[in-house]
Amino acid sequence: MTKPKPKIAKKLKAKPVIKVAKTERPQATTPGGRAGLPPPSIAAPAASQATPDPAASSSPTTPVTPIPPTDAALPPPSPVVTQNVVTQNAKTPPLTQPIVATPKPPKVIICLSGKGGVGKTTVAVSLGLALQHMGYSTGIVDIDIHGPNVPTALKMRDCIAEMDGATRTIEPVVHPSGLKVWSLALKYRMKGTPEADWVVPENQPIMLEGQTKLKLVEQFLTNLDWGTLDFIVCDLPPGSSEEVVGAMRYLNPIGAIGVTTGSDLALEDYYRIRTMLEHFKIPLLLTIQNMNEYTCPKCGTIQSLLGSNQIEGNGEVVKVPMQQEVADTKIIPDFEQVAAMVIKGVQAA
Repeated sequence: MTKPKPKIAKKLKAKPVIKVAKTERPQATTPGGRAGLPPPSIAAPAASQATPDPAASSSPTTPVTPIPPTDAALPPPSPVVTQNVVTQNAKTPPLTQPIVATPKPPKVIICLSGKGGVGKTTVAVSLGLALQHMGYSTGIVDIDIHGPNVPTALKMRDCIAEMDGATRTIEPVVHPSGLKVWSLALKYRMKGTPEADWVVPENQPIMLEGQTKLKLVEQFLTNLDWGTLDFIVCDLPPGSSEEVVGAMRYLNPIGAIGVTTGSDLALEDYYRIRTMLEHFKIPLLLTIQNMNEYTCPKCGTIQSLLGSNQIEGNGEVVKVPMQQEVADTKIIPDFEQVAAMVIKGVQAA
Protein backbone atom coordinates (compact mmCIF):
# COMPACT_ATOMS: atom_id res chain seq x y z
CA MET A 1 0.00 0.00 0.00
CA THR A 2 1.49 3.27 -1.20
CA LYS A 3 1.55 6.34 1.03
CA PRO A 4 -0.18 9.50 -0.27
CA LYS A 5 2.16 12.30 -1.27
CA PRO A 6 2.09 15.26 1.16
CA LYS A 7 0.51 18.46 -0.19
CA ILE A 8 2.95 21.29 -0.75
CA ALA A 9 1.62 24.77 -0.05
CA LYS A 10 2.14 27.17 -2.94
CA LYS A 11 3.93 30.38 -2.19
CA LEU A 12 1.91 33.42 -3.25
CA LYS A 13 3.73 36.44 -4.55
CA ALA A 14 2.94 39.52 -2.54
CA LYS A 15 1.27 42.23 -4.63
CA PRO A 16 3.06 45.59 -4.58
CA VAL A 17 1.35 48.27 -2.51
CA ILE A 18 1.00 51.67 -4.19
CA LYS A 19 1.47 54.47 -1.72
CA VAL A 20 -0.12 57.81 -2.45
CA ALA A 21 1.46 60.74 -0.69
CA LYS A 22 -1.04 63.14 0.80
CA THR A 23 -0.17 66.74 0.15
CA GLU A 24 -1.43 69.86 1.81
CA ARG A 25 -3.52 71.99 -0.53
CA PRO A 26 -2.86 75.73 -0.29
CA GLN A 27 -5.70 77.78 1.11
CA ALA A 28 -6.45 81.45 0.47
CA THR A 29 -7.51 83.83 3.18
CA THR A 30 -10.54 86.03 2.64
CA PRO A 31 -12.17 88.89 4.51
CA GLY A 32 -14.40 87.59 7.28
CA GLY A 33 -18.02 88.08 8.10
CA ARG A 34 -21.05 87.37 5.93
CA ALA A 35 -24.80 87.01 6.08
CA GLY A 36 -26.12 83.69 4.76
CA LEU A 37 -28.99 84.68 2.52
CA PRO A 38 -29.67 82.81 -0.74
CA PRO A 39 -30.69 84.82 -3.92
CA PRO A 40 -33.93 85.27 -5.86
CA SER A 41 -35.13 83.13 -8.72
CA ILE A 42 -33.72 83.88 -12.14
CA ALA A 43 -35.94 85.98 -14.36
CA ALA A 44 -37.62 84.24 -17.28
CA PRO A 45 -36.33 85.19 -20.73
CA ALA A 46 -38.23 87.44 -23.07
CA ALA A 47 -40.48 85.80 -25.63
CA SER A 48 -38.32 87.21 -28.39
CA GLN A 49 -35.27 85.31 -27.15
CA ALA A 50 -35.52 82.19 -29.28
CA THR A 51 -33.14 79.24 -29.04
CA PRO A 52 -30.39 79.74 -31.63
CA ASP A 53 -30.65 77.46 -34.65
CA PRO A 54 -27.21 76.23 -35.80
CA ALA A 55 -28.62 75.78 -39.31
CA ALA A 56 -29.75 79.38 -39.47
CA SER A 57 -28.03 81.91 -41.66
CA SER A 58 -25.28 84.19 -40.41
CA SER A 59 -26.24 86.77 -37.81
CA PRO A 60 -26.69 90.38 -38.83
CA THR A 61 -23.59 92.37 -37.98
CA THR A 62 -23.44 95.92 -36.73
CA PRO A 63 -20.23 97.97 -37.00
CA VAL A 64 -19.27 99.97 -33.95
CA THR A 65 -19.04 103.40 -35.55
CA PRO A 66 -22.17 104.18 -37.59
CA ILE A 67 -24.86 104.01 -34.89
CA PRO A 68 -25.67 107.54 -33.66
CA PRO A 69 -26.81 107.78 -30.03
CA THR A 70 -30.53 108.50 -29.68
CA ASP A 71 -31.56 109.94 -26.34
CA ALA A 72 -35.24 109.40 -27.08
CA ALA A 73 -34.76 105.60 -27.21
CA LEU A 74 -33.09 105.44 -23.79
CA PRO A 75 -34.92 105.22 -20.45
CA PRO A 76 -34.16 107.94 -17.88
CA PRO A 77 -31.74 106.92 -15.13
CA SER A 78 -33.59 105.44 -12.18
CA PRO A 79 -33.51 107.58 -9.00
CA VAL A 80 -34.39 104.75 -6.57
CA VAL A 81 -32.16 101.68 -6.63
CA THR A 82 -30.15 99.61 -4.18
CA GLN A 83 -27.81 96.66 -3.99
CA ASN A 84 -28.79 93.20 -5.17
CA VAL A 85 -25.84 91.15 -3.99
CA VAL A 86 -26.90 87.87 -2.47
CA THR A 87 -25.60 84.53 -1.31
CA GLN A 88 -26.66 80.89 -1.06
CA ASN A 89 -26.39 77.70 0.98
CA ALA A 90 -23.01 75.99 0.56
CA LYS A 91 -24.49 72.72 -0.80
CA THR A 92 -27.71 73.51 -2.62
CA PRO A 93 -28.81 76.35 -4.88
CA PRO A 94 -32.14 77.37 -3.28
CA LEU A 95 -32.51 81.09 -3.88
CA THR A 96 -34.44 83.69 -1.88
CA GLN A 97 -34.51 87.46 -1.43
CA PRO A 98 -31.71 90.05 -1.83
CA ILE A 99 -29.96 91.49 1.23
CA VAL A 100 -31.73 94.84 1.07
CA ALA A 101 -35.27 94.66 -0.30
CA THR A 102 -36.30 97.77 -2.24
CA PRO A 103 -38.94 98.42 -4.92
CA LYS A 104 -36.35 98.58 -7.70
CA PRO A 105 -32.97 96.81 -7.36
CA PRO A 106 -30.23 97.52 -9.92
CA LYS A 107 -30.18 95.64 -13.21
CA VAL A 108 -27.30 93.18 -13.29
CA ILE A 109 -25.56 92.53 -16.63
CA ILE A 110 -23.01 89.72 -16.77
CA CYS A 111 -20.12 89.79 -19.22
CA LEU A 112 -18.73 86.37 -20.07
CA SER A 113 -16.77 84.41 -22.65
CA GLY A 114 -15.96 80.82 -23.45
CA LYS A 115 -12.22 81.37 -23.68
CA GLY A 116 -9.78 83.76 -22.05
CA GLY A 117 -7.86 86.40 -23.95
CA VAL A 118 -10.76 87.60 -26.11
CA GLY A 119 -11.10 91.01 -24.41
CA LYS A 120 -13.94 90.27 -22.00
CA THR A 121 -12.61 92.53 -19.23
CA THR A 122 -12.03 95.36 -21.72
CA VAL A 123 -15.63 95.05 -22.90
CA ALA A 124 -16.97 94.96 -19.31
CA VAL A 125 -14.98 98.05 -18.29
CA SER A 126 -15.94 99.92 -21.47
CA LEU A 127 -19.62 99.12 -20.91
CA GLY A 128 -19.51 100.27 -17.27
CA LEU A 129 -17.86 103.57 -18.20
CA ALA A 130 -20.27 104.12 -21.10
CA LEU A 131 -23.35 103.59 -18.91
CA GLN A 132 -21.92 105.93 -16.28
CA HIS A 133 -21.16 108.56 -18.94
CA MET A 134 -24.74 108.31 -20.23
CA GLY A 135 -26.08 109.29 -16.79
CA TYR A 136 -26.77 105.88 -15.27
CA SER A 137 -25.35 105.19 -11.81
CA THR A 138 -23.24 102.10 -12.45
CA GLY A 139 -20.96 99.69 -10.62
CA ILE A 140 -18.61 97.01 -11.89
CA VAL A 141 -17.70 93.92 -9.90
CA ASP A 142 -14.71 91.76 -10.83
CA ILE A 143 -15.62 88.13 -10.14
CA ASP A 144 -12.76 86.71 -12.21
CA ILE A 145 -11.03 85.52 -9.04
CA HIS A 146 -8.17 83.79 -10.91
CA GLY A 147 -7.43 86.85 -13.05
CA PRO A 148 -8.85 90.03 -11.46
CA ASN A 149 -7.76 92.72 -13.95
CA VAL A 150 -10.50 95.37 -13.71
CA PRO A 151 -8.46 97.70 -11.42
CA THR A 152 -5.50 97.50 -13.81
CA ALA A 153 -7.70 98.33 -16.80
CA LEU A 154 -9.08 101.36 -14.93
CA LYS A 155 -5.63 102.35 -13.57
CA MET A 156 -6.91 101.89 -10.00
CA ARG A 157 -4.54 99.15 -8.80
CA ASP A 158 -3.43 101.12 -5.71
CA CYS A 159 -6.88 102.40 -4.70
CA ILE A 160 -8.07 101.48 -1.21
CA ALA A 161 -11.59 100.33 -0.27
CA GLU A 162 -12.78 100.80 3.31
CA MET A 163 -14.42 98.15 5.49
CA ASP A 164 -16.81 98.92 8.35
CA GLY A 165 -15.51 97.07 11.39
CA ALA A 166 -18.98 96.67 12.94
CA THR A 167 -20.97 95.47 9.92
CA ARG A 168 -18.03 94.00 7.98
CA THR A 169 -19.36 95.68 4.82
CA ILE A 170 -16.98 97.07 2.20
CA GLU A 171 -17.57 100.25 0.24
CA PRO A 172 -16.37 99.92 -3.38
CA VAL A 173 -13.82 102.44 -4.63
CA VAL A 174 -15.01 105.17 -6.99
CA HIS A 175 -13.46 105.90 -10.40
CA PRO A 176 -13.10 109.59 -11.40
CA SER A 177 -16.06 109.05 -13.76
CA GLY A 178 -18.25 108.02 -10.78
CA LEU A 179 -18.15 104.30 -11.67
CA LYS A 180 -18.06 102.19 -8.49
CA VAL A 181 -15.51 99.37 -8.59
CA TRP A 182 -14.78 96.30 -6.53
CA SER A 183 -12.26 93.54 -7.22
CA LEU A 184 -10.12 91.07 -5.33
CA ALA A 185 -7.13 92.93 -6.80
CA LEU A 186 -7.86 96.03 -4.67
CA LYS A 187 -6.50 97.00 -1.27
CA TYR A 188 -8.77 97.48 1.72
CA ARG A 189 -8.56 98.84 5.26
CA MET A 190 -10.76 99.29 8.31
CA LYS A 191 -12.39 102.69 8.60
CA GLY A 192 -10.38 105.05 10.78
CA THR A 193 -7.10 103.15 10.36
CA PRO A 194 -4.22 104.14 8.07
CA GLU A 195 -3.00 100.60 7.39
CA ALA A 196 -4.17 99.01 4.13
CA ASP A 197 -3.73 95.44 2.97
CA TRP A 198 -4.42 93.47 -0.19
CA VAL A 199 -7.50 91.25 -0.37
CA VAL A 200 -5.19 88.96 -2.35
CA PRO A 201 -1.48 89.86 -2.25
CA GLU A 202 0.03 91.15 -5.48
CA ASN A 203 1.22 88.37 -7.84
CA GLN A 204 -0.35 85.79 -5.49
CA PRO A 205 -2.56 83.17 -7.22
CA ILE A 206 -5.83 81.97 -5.73
CA MET A 207 -5.67 78.18 -5.51
CA LEU A 208 -9.00 76.91 -4.24
CA GLU A 209 -11.34 73.99 -4.91
CA GLY A 210 -14.96 74.18 -6.03
CA GLN A 211 -16.97 74.71 -2.84
CA THR A 212 -14.30 76.96 -1.37
CA LYS A 213 -14.42 79.17 -4.46
CA LEU A 214 -18.19 79.34 -4.20
CA LYS A 215 -17.96 80.45 -0.56
CA LEU A 216 -15.37 83.07 -1.52
CA VAL A 217 -17.64 84.50 -4.23
CA GLU A 218 -20.60 84.34 -1.82
CA GLN A 219 -18.78 86.25 0.92
CA PHE A 220 -17.25 88.61 -1.62
CA LEU A 221 -20.65 89.63 -3.02
CA THR A 222 -22.51 89.68 0.30
CA ASN A 223 -20.21 92.15 2.05
CA LEU A 224 -20.37 94.88 -0.61
CA ASP A 225 -22.30 98.08 0.06
CA TRP A 226 -23.07 99.53 -3.39
CA GLY A 227 -25.47 102.24 -2.26
CA THR A 228 -27.92 103.23 -5.02
CA LEU A 229 -27.23 102.02 -8.55
CA ASP A 230 -29.02 101.64 -11.89
CA PHE A 231 -26.72 98.95 -13.31
CA ILE A 232 -24.11 96.50 -12.06
CA VAL A 233 -21.76 95.06 -14.70
CA CYS A 234 -20.16 91.76 -13.66
CA ASP A 235 -16.89 90.61 -15.22
CA LEU A 236 -17.06 86.81 -14.90
CA PRO A 237 -14.25 84.31 -15.42
CA PRO A 238 -14.07 82.62 -18.84
CA GLY A 239 -15.77 79.25 -19.20
CA SER A 240 -18.40 77.64 -16.99
CA SER A 241 -16.58 77.04 -13.70
CA GLU A 242 -18.14 76.97 -10.23
CA GLU A 243 -17.84 80.70 -9.61
CA VAL A 244 -19.50 81.47 -12.97
CA VAL A 245 -22.49 79.25 -12.23
CA GLY A 246 -22.64 80.47 -8.63
CA ALA A 247 -22.55 84.13 -9.63
CA MET A 248 -25.34 83.63 -12.16
CA ARG A 249 -27.49 82.11 -9.42
CA TYR A 250 -26.66 84.76 -6.81
CA LEU A 251 -27.00 87.87 -8.93
CA ASN A 252 -30.23 87.20 -10.85
CA PRO A 253 -28.91 88.94 -14.03
CA ILE A 254 -31.29 90.69 -16.42
CA GLY A 255 -29.12 89.61 -19.36
CA ALA A 256 -25.67 88.74 -20.63
CA ILE A 257 -23.09 90.00 -23.10
CA GLY A 258 -21.01 87.34 -24.83
CA VAL A 259 -17.49 88.15 -25.99
CA THR A 260 -15.52 86.18 -28.56
CA THR A 261 -13.19 86.58 -31.51
CA GLY A 262 -13.60 85.19 -35.02
CA SER A 263 -11.19 82.29 -34.51
CA ASP A 264 -12.39 78.68 -34.64
CA LEU A 265 -11.19 77.93 -31.10
CA ALA A 266 -12.85 80.96 -29.52
CA LEU A 267 -16.15 80.38 -31.35
CA GLU A 268 -16.24 76.71 -30.35
CA ASP A 269 -16.18 77.68 -26.66
CA TYR A 270 -18.48 80.66 -27.23
CA TYR A 271 -21.25 78.34 -28.44
CA ARG A 272 -20.87 76.33 -25.22
CA ILE A 273 -21.38 79.50 -23.17
CA ARG A 274 -24.43 80.39 -25.22
CA THR A 275 -25.91 76.97 -24.47
CA MET A 276 -25.26 77.56 -20.76
CA LEU A 277 -27.20 80.84 -20.89
CA GLU A 278 -30.12 79.03 -22.51
CA HIS A 279 -30.02 76.46 -19.69
CA PHE A 280 -30.27 79.19 -17.05
CA LYS A 281 -32.83 81.13 -19.13
CA ILE A 282 -30.67 84.27 -19.17
CA PRO A 283 -31.23 86.40 -22.30
CA LEU A 284 -28.20 87.06 -24.50
CA LEU A 285 -28.44 90.82 -25.01
CA LEU A 286 -25.55 91.18 -27.43
CA THR A 287 -22.47 89.42 -28.78
CA ILE A 288 -19.20 91.31 -29.18
CA GLN A 289 -16.92 89.85 -31.87
CA ASN A 290 -13.79 91.52 -30.57
CA MET A 291 -10.51 92.30 -32.36
CA ASN A 292 -12.35 91.56 -35.59
CA GLU A 293 -9.94 93.18 -38.02
CA TYR A 294 -6.81 95.30 -38.11
CA THR A 295 -6.11 98.26 -40.39
CA CYS A 296 -2.44 98.86 -41.14
CA PRO A 297 -1.64 102.49 -40.23
CA LYS A 298 0.89 102.79 -43.09
CA CYS A 299 -0.78 101.19 -46.11
CA GLY A 300 -4.43 101.00 -44.96
CA THR A 301 -4.68 97.27 -45.67
CA ILE A 302 -7.40 95.53 -43.61
CA GLN A 303 -6.48 92.12 -42.24
CA SER A 304 -8.31 89.57 -40.07
CA LEU A 305 -5.54 88.48 -37.73
CA LEU A 306 -7.71 86.34 -35.43
CA GLY A 307 -10.09 84.90 -38.02
CA SER A 308 -13.22 86.30 -39.63
CA ASN A 309 -15.76 83.52 -39.11
CA GLN A 310 -19.41 84.56 -38.89
CA ILE A 311 -21.28 83.79 -35.66
CA GLU A 312 -24.12 81.37 -36.31
CA GLY A 313 -27.61 81.60 -34.87
CA ASN A 314 -29.92 84.44 -33.93
CA GLY A 315 -28.97 87.58 -32.04
CA GLU A 316 -27.23 90.84 -32.81
CA VAL A 317 -23.47 90.91 -33.25
CA VAL A 318 -21.21 93.96 -32.93
CA LYS A 319 -17.80 93.67 -34.57
CA VAL A 320 -15.10 95.68 -32.79
CA PRO A 321 -11.86 96.23 -34.73
CA MET A 322 -8.39 95.79 -33.30
CA GLN A 323 -7.06 99.24 -32.37
CA GLN A 324 -3.81 100.50 -30.88
CA GLU A 325 -5.82 102.97 -28.79
CA VAL A 326 -7.64 100.13 -27.04
CA ALA A 327 -4.36 98.28 -26.44
CA ASP A 328 -2.96 101.38 -24.74
CA THR A 329 -5.97 102.54 -22.72
CA LYS A 330 -7.88 99.23 -22.25
CA ILE A 331 -11.03 101.22 -23.10
CA ILE A 332 -13.02 100.85 -26.34
CA PRO A 333 -13.91 104.32 -27.73
CA ASP A 334 -17.48 105.29 -28.71
CA PHE A 335 -18.89 102.44 -26.62
CA GLU A 336 -21.98 104.50 -25.73
CA GLN A 337 -23.45 103.23 -29.00
CA VAL A 338 -23.08 99.64 -27.80
CA ALA A 339 -24.41 100.60 -24.34
CA ALA A 340 -27.54 102.03 -26.00
CA MET A 341 -28.07 98.68 -27.74
CA VAL A 342 -27.63 96.88 -24.42
CA ILE A 343 -30.23 99.13 -22.76
CA LYS A 344 -32.73 98.36 -25.53
CA GLY A 345 -32.07 94.65 -24.95
CA VAL A 346 -32.65 95.12 -21.22
CA GLN A 347 -35.97 96.85 -21.93
CA ALA A 348 -37.06 93.94 -24.13
CA ALA A 349 -35.91 91.25 -21.64
